[in-house]
Amino acid sequence: MPRRRNHSQVAKYFDEQYGIARRDQLVGSFVTDAELRWRLETREWRTVLPSVYALFRGDLALTQRASAGLLYGGPTSQLTGAVALTLWGLRYAPPAERVTLLVPTIKRVSSSPGFRIIRSDRLPSGPTEIAGLRVAPVARAVADAARDLIDLRTTRAMVTEAVQRQFASLAELTVELTEGPRRGSADLRRAIADVAGGARSAPEAELRDLCRTSRILPPVLWNPTLADVDGVRLPTPDGWIDDAGLAIEVDSKEFHASPELWAKTLHRHNQLTAAGVVVLHVTPGDIRRDPGAVLRLIEATYLDLLLAGRPHRARLIP
Repeated sequence: MPRRRNHSQVAKYFDEQYGIARRDQLVGSFVTDAELRWRLETREWRTVLPSVYALFRGDLALTQRASAGLLYGGPTSQLTGAVALTLWGLRYAPPAERVTLLVPTIKRVSSSPGFRIIRSDRLPSGPTEIAGLRVAPVARAVADAARDLIDLRTTRAMVTEAVQRQFASLAELTVELTEGPRRGSADLRRAIADVAGGARSAPEAELRDLCRTSRILPPVLWNPTLADVDGVRLPTPDGWIDDAGLAIEVDSKEFHASPELWAKTLHRHNQLTAAGVVVLHVTPGDIRRDPGAVLRLIEATYLDLLLAGRPHRARLIP
């Protein structure tokens, strides 16, 4: 029969390790080998990883799985990939379907179902602690997540959000690209190039790809600097076709989530319209659901403007 539990010891594991503990933390100081086997056999506790246990019944939350991974990986291990990005608070982090861990190359631990081990001799120094968990820097976590994906759209979203929200710089991401493994890095390389080229969101990068396929449109200028004939600065549209005075804006629901942001969009639109510019608004959903329809709309509007010879007062500023 098991001994009466020491509740202060149990509470410690829940307070500090989300109810997860290693065998060496339990046996001797808390339970005997026989008691540990009994609790596992009765499913009062459960094995998460070799010699790592959950001291409760039921499924594990993300933080509990992350804690288990760090206990398994050892004191120098760090969370990376999707789970790290989720802890950092990135909105476009991919689903953390498994916990990815960075461990030193000399560490002898293996991947298990739901847990991926990356042995590396480039462990980031001074990982950040978030909710009591050791987490790799965003640039490293983005790079590791990207190499674990075969999804350019998600990789673009991660890279653009990381840069736009100043979680990571292009320089830091480029270091991770060049110094990390080449295998699986094609999407990461392309996403970094898109952001370096001025793309401010993943949907904008997708729209750039789409417009490049057109046999009708001239090269579209992205995020140009515009002014009216009096030299007064105009809002910068996402895309610009100069000979037709056509602006293309990618409007996401997120950007219009408040009355203030909606009013800002209307003000931008009105400023461009007052300068004789025609503004087309497309949404990320439009681009992803029916890109052909989006391209046909842009092409048709462009041709109509050329045929009409409609003047505009917007000028490019070098």
